[in-house]
Amino acid sequence: MTVGNTCRLALRHMVDTSLDDAFALWVTPEHVEAWWGPHGYRRTKVLTRDAVEGGAFVFQMTGASGDSRLMSGTYTRVRRPQLPAFEAREHCVADMPKGVRIPAQPSRVEVRFEPRSQGAIGPR
Repeated sequence: MTVGNTCRLALRHMVDTSLDDAFALWVTPEHVEAWWGPHGYRRTKVLTRDAVEGGAFVFQMTGASGDSRLMSGTYTRVRRPQLPAFEAREHCVADMPKGVRIPAQPSRVEVRFEPRSQGAIGPR
């Protein structure tokens, strides 16, 4: 969805885990390194991660070709265990497919975890 010059994307997914565990996947270095990055990327290494409001993060991301680039930004809101939000200023551009535009502005990301039923979280 586009609002003015802003593109917004909303995704919903239900997972069978606790709020604490879901939150940890987004802010704990070893968890982030296990899943972060586009399909085909070889590796993501968390270089800096201070998951508090105003704290910085820097990820080194390695594409399929072996080219490594940085992704960096700032956590804008951190409400354990339901809301990590951040602004990515430097976007990793290793191995970008032809025709994909590199963002000219920071990307704002807000992740919300909501309880759905006992033992599961997801959209209501």
